[in-house]
Amino acid sequence: MFRAPRSALAFSVLIGMGLQYSLVTFAFLIVSNIGMQIGAHMRENIYLFFLALSALTGSIGGWASARLYKFFNGTNWKLHTAITILAVPTLALLVLSTMTSLERLETNRFGERRSASLDKILIIWAIFDMLNVAIGCWLGL
Repeated sequence: MFRAPRSALAFSVLIGMGLQYSLVTFAFLIVSNIGMQIGAHMRENIYLFFLALSALTGSIGGWASARLYKFFNGTNWKLHTAITILAVPTLALLVLSTMTSLERLETNRFGERRSASLDKILIIWAIFDMLNVAIGCWLGL
């Protein structure tokens, strides 16, 4: 009744990424709704909460991806782990860097400067996310 997909590797990586981003999106919607009701001081921390939550859910996405790959009798688990580790942070880092660059263009136009460097925060997040995804993949295999 159910047959394995042609590329179990890509399928399992995409399912793991989808699970991770679904959890982050659901939690982000709840927290942003609460933040709108609490006040403006909470809204500034939502971006950092999103990064921390995304890194913490990396282990769940990595675990689900590895279990699904193992279910489809995948044999190249080293490649699977490497793609799972690099796919999520690379995609997210690209999106977040683009958003940060656009925000900087907007703030520079009005002469405002932010005190914290978001580049350092994004790099730390990417390393932390990669570590959590690797742990999740290891636990899933």
